[in-house]
Amino acid sequence: MSQKFVKFDPYPKERDVFDYLMNQFGFPENLFLNYRLWATDSQPTIFIANKNTTPDNTFNTITFGLPCMRRELPRGYPTHYFLQRFGKYAKKNIFTLTMEQVLKLVNGERIQNFGETSQGPKILCTKNFIVGRGWASKNGLFLDTLKIWKQNLL
Repeated sequence: MSQKFVKFDPYPKERDVFDYLMNQFGFPENLFLNYRLWATDSQPTIFIANKNTTPDNTFNTITFGLPCMRRELPRGYPTHYFLQRFGKYAKKNIFTLTMEQVLKLVNGERIQNFGETSQGPKILCTKNFIVGRGWASKNGLFLDTLKIWKQNLL
């Protein structure tokens, strides 16, 4: 049985993703000038990499660059890794939390009455580091992470 190789291609809706990220998080327009988005038909994740690099499609590459979006728009959302890497450049939808609040979120609690009215993805941070992707809903603000990732934060 021969193994099917994963082939990465330039993502055709790159401009839509960059426009979404700039609108949702207030990233500067020039932030992504040196980057290109890549995708493969074998997984929904969209990857970001320096525009001067290209994937080597001669062997079975599982990933290329940094995971940027978990799926395509309009239901797509940025990954924790993307927000940890680029979040420091964001100008909106950022919540600066105390360590006490971070610990509550890591333990699965929600923050109520956080003053935000719009629902959707948010960047959660402290004064010193970006925690990752949070999610605002009518039920409060929560940390949207994998359980193993939460364990590593503690």
